[in-house]
Amino acid sequence: MTNRRRPMRQMLRLSALLLLALALPFLTSVVPLADDLEHGIHDAYRYALAQRAGYDPDIALVLYNDQVARSAQRTSPVDRALLARALTQIAAAKPRAIALDMAFVQATTDQPALVAALRAIRVPVFIVFADPEGDRAVYWDPTINDAARGDQKAFWDALAGSTARRVSPAIGVDRARIARHWPATAPGTAPLLAHALAGTPEPLRAYRGAIRYRLLDPELLTAFGTDIDAPTGMFPAYSVELMADDVFAPDYQPMLTGRIVLVGSDTFGADQIATPITRVGGFERIAGVTVHAHMLRQALDRDFPAPLGPVWTALLALAAIGLAVLTARIDQRVTLLAGAALVQFAGLAALPVALDAAGRDYFGLPLLGLALGWLTAYFAVASDLRAKSSAERAFARGALGRYVPESVAREILADPTRLELKGEERELTLMFTDLEGFTRFCHGRDPRETAAILNAYLDAMSAVVLAHGGTLDKYVGDAIVAFWGAPIAQPDDTARAVACALALQQAADAVGAETQAQFGVALGRTRIGLHRGPVVVGNFGGSNRMQYTAMGDAMNIAARLEGANKYLGSAILVSEAVRDAAPDHTYRALGRVAVSGVASGLALYEPLAPEQAGYAERWNAAIAALEMGDGDAAWRALAEAHPDDAAATALDARLDTIKGGMVHELQSK
Repeated sequence: MTNRRRPMRQMLRLSALLLLALALPFLTSVVPLADDLEHGIHDAYRYALAQRAGYDPDIALVLYNDQVARSAQRTSPVDRALLARALTQIAAAKPRAIALDMAFVQATTDQPALVAALRAIRVPVFIVFADPEGDRAVYWDPTINDAARGDQKAFWDALAGSTARRVSPAIGVDRARIARHWPATAPGTAPLLAHALAGTPEPLRAYRGAIRYRLLDPELLTAFGTDIDAPTGMFPAYSVELMADDVFAPDYQPMLTGRIVLVGSDTFGADQIATPITRVGGFERIAGVTVHAHMLRQALDRDFPAPLGPVWTALLALAAIGLAVLTARIDQRVTLLAGAALVQFAGLAALPVALDAAGRDYFGLPLLGLALGWLTAYFAVASDLRAKSSAERAFARGALGRYVPESVAREILADPTRLELKGEERELTLMFTDLEGFTRFCHGRDPRETAAILNAYLDAMSAVVLAHGGTLDKYVGDAIVAFWGAPIAQPDDTARAVACALALQQAADAVGAETQAQFGVALGRTRIGLHRGPVVVGNFGGSNRMQYTAMGDAMNIAARLEGANKYLGSAILVSEAVRDAAPDHTYRALGRVAVSGVASGLALYEPLAPEQAGYAERWNAAIAALEMGDGDAAWRALAEAHPDDAAATALDARLDTIKGGMVHELQSK
C-alpha cells in the first residue's frame, strides 16, 4: 500500500509545483517586494533601451524654478502677476498651444492679473484641473480640501469664455511614486494633458502601457558638459522670470514659435517625481511638468505599442515551464546542463529587447516571474527525477552490494562500463587482518554461537574499514582483506589505512569485551599487515559471477606481514613503503625481515598510538645504536623497563641480526 501511495504523493507534489510555476508570472506583479524587483528590472531595460534624441522640435518648457521662487520670494502659491506677464510674452511668440501644469486651488490678491492675461490669450490654453473624484486613484494631492475646491471653481468661473480648457494632471505613479506608465481617468472627467495637447484619437487614449522616456543624445551631453540633465535637457527650458522680462523675452520668443509650451513648477521638494530613467541613471528626480513633456512627445508620435496582455504572459509561462522540464531531463554532463540553462536565461534577458524592436510594449512582461517559474519547474522535475533515480539506484546498489563492496557498487552505477572483465595496474595500500586462535576457539562450540560472535566481530571491523575509506575485498573465515586506492584513489589513502589499523585494534578490544560479557569467552588479538605496492585491480571472474579484487605480489606480501606479527610480537606490521607514504604516524622499527617473495628482506615497522611517541623515539634510537654495533646497555635498559612488551621480548632473540644489520629469516607460519 505504501509503495502505491508514494508515487501518488510525488505526482501531486510535482503537479502543485508546476501549477505554482505557471502562476508565478502573474503573482510577482502584485506581491510586495516581488513587484518592486519586477519594476526594478523593467526600469533597467527602460533606461538601457531609451531612445537617445536631440533637442525636441515641438516642445519647450517654461519653469517656475528655485531661482524664480527666490527672486519672487514666493514658492506656493506662485507669483501669479509674474506668471501673467510671462504668459503674455509666451502668447506673443505664437506657440502652437500653452499648457499650465499648475492647479490654481488657492485665491490670491494677484489672481485677477493672471485671469486677465489668460482671457487675452488667443492661442489654445490648457490648464490642469484638480479633480479629486476622477484623479484620486492615479495622482492626487490629499491636502486639497473643500475650500481649495471652491477657490478652484471660482478661478475657472472667471475664465468662462476664454480659450482655456481643463486637462487632467494625472501621471501613472505607483505606490513608490515612480512614474512608469500612463494612468487611467474616470469617465466624464478631463482628458490627460498629453492627450489633449496632442489630439490623441479616442481609441489610443485607452493606452496604459509604459511612458516612453527619451534621453538627450550623448554627443550633446559631451558638447555642453555634465550640467545638462539627460532626462530633461532634450526639452528647451526657460525660466518664468526670463519670459516675464520685457527686455529679454523678445530675444527668446522665436524659440517658442510653433512649439507647445508647457509651464510648470520645478522647485525643490515640490512636484518632484522619480522615473525609471532617473532611478537607474543616478539623476535627480524631475519635475512633473517634465514627465508631462515626455508623455506629450510619446502622444505626438502616436508611440503606443501594443501590450502583451495575460494571454501572452500565459503562453510565455508555459514556454518557460516546457523548457525547464526539458532541461531538467538532460542526462548529460553538468557543463551541458549549465550551458542549456545559460542559453535560456540569455534568451529571457533578450526578450524585452526583441519586443521593443518589434514594436511591442514590454511594460507588463514579468521577467522575474518567468525566471522564478523556470526555476520552480526545473527543480520540481529535477527533484522528482532524482527521487525516482535514487530509489532505482538504491535498489541496484543493494543488489550489487551482495557481490561487491558498496564503494564499488557506487562506481559501477556511475560508470556501468566498469562491469567489463578487465583489470588495471595501480599502486594500492593493502591490508590483511587475522583473528589469532579463532580456529581453536570454534572447536567444540555451538555453531550458532560461533556465527553470532564472528558476525559481531566482522561487522565492527568492516565498519571501521569503511569509515576510513577502505574498500572491502573479501572475508576469508575470520580474516579481512581490504585495500585503499581503488576504485577511487585519494592522496591520503595510506595515512587513512594506517589510522584504520590502529582503530581496528580498539574495535577488536571492544568486541572482545562484549563477547566476554555476553558469552563468557575472550577473543584472541587481531593481527594486521599493511603493504603498499603495484597490483592489478578490477573485476575478475566469469560473465555470470565476478569479484572486484586485487592480485599481485604486493597482495601476497601484505598477507605475509600479517603472519609475521606472530613471530615479531607485534600487533600491526607495515612495510617501509607504507611508512614512507604516511610519515605523520608514529612508528617503531623492528629490523629487516625476510618474507616469502622478497629475497632481500623488508624493513618492518609497527605503528603506535600518538601518546606512545616518546617510547617510539627511545626505541628507534636504541635500534639505530644496535645496528651501528653499539647500544647494548641502552637497549637492555629499555627492554627491562617494559617487560610486558612482546615485541621487545621477540627482538631479544634476534639481536645478532639487528646488530649486524642482517635480514632475519622467519620460520614458516
